[in-house]
Amino acid sequence: MVKILEIVPSTNDYIKENMDSMSHGDCVLALTQTGGKGRLGRVWESRRGESLCFSMLIDVNKWEELTIIPLLCGLASLDTIGVGGLKWPNDIIIGDKKVGGILCECRGKRAVCGIGINLSQKEDFFRELPNGASLDMMGIPHYEAGVMAIRLRDNMLKYLNILNLDGKSGIISRFRSRCITLGCEVEATGSGTVIRGIASDINEDGELIIDTGSGLVPVNSGEVRLRTKRGYM
Repeated sequence: MVKILEIVPSTNDYIKENMDSMSHGDCVLALTQTGGKGRLGRVWESRRGESLCFSMLIDVNKWEELTIIPLLCGLASLDTIGVGGLKWPNDIIIGDKKVGGILCECRGKRAVCGIGINLSQKEDFFRELPNGASLDMMGIPHYEAGVMAIRLRDNMLKYLNILNLDGKSGIISRFRSRCITLGCEVEATGSGTVIRGIASDINEDGELIIDTGSGLVPVNSGEVRLRTKRGYM
């Protein structure tokens, strides 16, 4: 079921506040979101119908599966859009532009999975976000948010079934094949440290492995920037 909300501060917060009455697979779509959260505390807002503001409640069978859920969300998002790649761990990329992102928050063995996809914003919306774009700006055809939410829910359930059948490796292998980060020069920051090198792999726990030239360093949090022709993204 996808519950449509006219306006909320955050779809993730809505699920967290109503979690006791919600079941695995329940979803919410906000037509307008006024205080959505991105990674690292960033604010992500959306005017009516311009974005897909979607959250889903997932119950995992094993604690270790929680680390894979953001990668699963990325795969489901790409299948819903039909094109693009994934920048580890949770950015949805078309060309050299970010068109969406993912924020997963855990409450015990329950994951609140927030997915935002820019649909129809114009260039002025991204004046202070030079790496951002909407599907319309990229010339990517799409359905309106309500239909996109149903398709996204179905794709999420598809990849959850793959997780149940094949385990974490089934998700990680698919993510590797669609991850634009691997093989590229990256810069990872977090906890006061900076790690630079080549993104060489994603391990069984969903961590990004960076080859610094003097060793392999696993990264599981913080911000990872990808070096492009225009600089870091």
